[in-house]
Amino acid sequence: MLLKDIINLAYNRSDEETEDRETDIDNIMINAINQGAGLIATKLELKTKTVTLLYSANLKIPSDFYKLVELNHVSYGKLAITDYDIAGDLIIHKVASITSGAFTLTYIYVPVNVTIETSDLPYQDFHCIALAAFAAYQYMLSQKRTNEATMFLNEFMTIMEIGKGK
Repeated sequence: MLLKDIINLAYNRSDEETEDRETDIDNIMINAINQGAGLIATKLELKTKTVTLLYSANLKIPSDFYKLVELNHVSYGKLAITDYDIAGDLIIHKVASITSGAFTLTYIYVPVNVTIETSDLPYQDFHCIALAAFAAYQYMLSQKRTNEATMFLNEFMTIMEIGKGK
């Protein structure tokens, strides 16, 4: 689904006229879509990436990193969870015999933040509906319409719960 379609759906759900759109309202909705997308990406639609990292005692974690799945070294093989520590944006390996060679890191990632120029979002339509509900929730909060905001938040949370069962 396209970002503009999710924003339009959020406007329609919140009974706002799309012709009267303001940039700050669009930004509220885009920020909400980014927050909701982070929740979906880390709770429901886990997506993985694999990258190669050149040897270092401290391996720099990619900026879209959420959770480590597997860490391998070219000659040592798979590192056990006791063979490394994660501290801030670094993976510190503790295997003394590894002094050179590349690592292969497989990790769960959070998609980069969307902007108004972003076209297609990498989520199922079901989850895009949840993102529209979350955007409408944030918009209603900004308008101090708490009853409507609560309704949209409940819808988002219900979709998140249903998604866990899939």
